[in-house]
Amino acid sequence: MGPLPPTTMEPIPLIPSTATPADLILLLCKISCNSLGISDSSTFQECGVGLYPETISLLNHSCIPNCTIIFDKATTTARIVTLQEISIGQELTISYIDSADLFQTRHLELSTRYHFNCICPLCTTQTLEQNIWKCLSTPNCPGTITVEDPTPTTTTTTHCPHCKSVQPIAERTKSFKSLSRKDAQNDLTQQLQLLTLQLQTYPEYATTNGTYSSSSSSNNNNNNKNSRSRNKNTAAIILKTRQQLYNLYLGYQNWHLAFQICRDLINDLQLLYPKMSPALGLQYLAGARLGLLMTDEKRNVDLKELREWAHEAVVIFDGLLGWNHVLTQEAREKREEIGVLHSM
Repeated sequence: MGPLPPTTMEPIPLIPSTATPADLILLLCKISCNSLGISDSSTFQECGVGLYPETISLLNHSCIPNCTIIFDKATTTARIVTLQEISIGQELTISYIDSADLFQTRHLELSTRYHFNCICPLCTTQTLEQNIWKCLSTPNCPGTITVEDPTPTTTTTTHCPHCKSVQPIAERTKSFKSLSRKDAQNDLTQQLQLLTLQLQTYPEYATTNGTYSSSSSSNNNNNNKNSRSRNKNTAAIILKTRQQLYNLYLGYQNWHLAFQICRDLINDLQLLYPKMSPALGLQYLAGARLGLLMTDEKRNVDLKELREWAHEAVVIFDGLLGWNHVLTQEAREKREEIGVLHSM
């Protein structure tokens, strides 16, 4: 794997003086359909929009892409970097959108902005995601209920197939709505309550306190395709909830709970993104950083796990950005620091 030759950003030809309003609208539509968001390679935060008509704009979309785009802000160049081994004759693809979004979200954005329906291998096997909620009535009941709507707004009554109890979906929905009011969203405590309530709804992704999910359930389901597919859908549904909760804990400097959520995010991103995804590399590095903060607080952490995260970050950033990039260097330093602690 490695970068392909870079392409430079070419200036758009001057608009002729005879151009009509219709010509300008057509030009803007072409730019919108063929441009892509560009990110600062040191943070992977979006910093603008680029148009590369002779190369990158020719690449087709896939929700499970085998390439990504690395942008160098200093030189305004972009590189196509492979995320996996590419066979001779295999098509190079990138994702025009966030491939971790829900099926219906991806299809809506692709159809409204890019005017096509995706038929990539992921989309041809997925259906509209369902919410798999844990039993809301009986403590410790292993039963689950299916809620068709991807957001908790339904008032339909249903029964748990395991314990047969009536499920208080309306009451749970009322709690969501109460905590989702605009005035409540300005209260950090109520934000935490809302996000925690959302996580508690999902059986395989939350413990009793709603702040940390056991990764063992995902590991135990690795050989079960149906369970893995359901996990992937659930991970997509609650990924942004987790990220919001993670950012709140970082803001509170609660490294312990942020670290627990970080582990969950790594599990989710492993399901949702390619192995060499920049998003996954950043989360690995964040986990290594938080783990070292935990050791400073004399908390017990799995140093072997931390070192594996730092190593995976090195592999990803070296492959995408090069051995001497600032992110690769930091990941290498974290790996060495954790290695020293592990050997003590």
